[in-house]
Amino acid sequence: MHYYIKKQYGSDTETTNAKKWTEEIVSEHLLFIELDVSAGRVFFVRSILARRGLKSDVWRYWKRIFADNDDIMEQMLVIESHLEANLLESALKNELPARLAKVTLCYHYNWYDKPNVPRCKCLCSKNCPPPGTYERLLKFVIYLIKIMIKIFMYNAIEFNQKGK
Repeated sequence: MHYYIKKQYGSDTETTNAKKWTEEIVSEHLLFIELDVSAGRVFFVRSILARRGLKSDVWRYWKRIFADNDDIMEQMLVIESHLEANLLESALKNELPARLAKVTLCYHYNWYDKPNVPRCKCLCSKNCPPPGTYERLLKFVIYLIKIMIKIFMYNAIEFNQKGK
């Protein structure tokens, strides 16, 4: 099975420089990437792809086109796990800021250093309101606007009646 990345320039699609991604080629790249990641101080997918001379969006592309291929997806998950482990281990050894490890833990595992602190879905450090608060507030504002319109209409009718 062959997959192609097509370079787009404006509305024309140029296929002459398309790169062919087969299962064998991607598996070979992933093998070398896995060796680099397990041996070195690499923390991010983009950096390891740059070392291999690949663009950063190729990782997402591979995930999309090989979503049904268990072998390639497993290789990619193993690489991502190695990268995450490298990052967390370096943070534990104070080689990297602890904030990087905290962001990773919050993003992947919904972990927080303060227990029972409500967090929003965006995983920000603020105490966001509980879910549904904005919807209730919006309904209340709409209710107030309707009341204001009724008051305005009542005053307009009363003003017109006084003027006659």
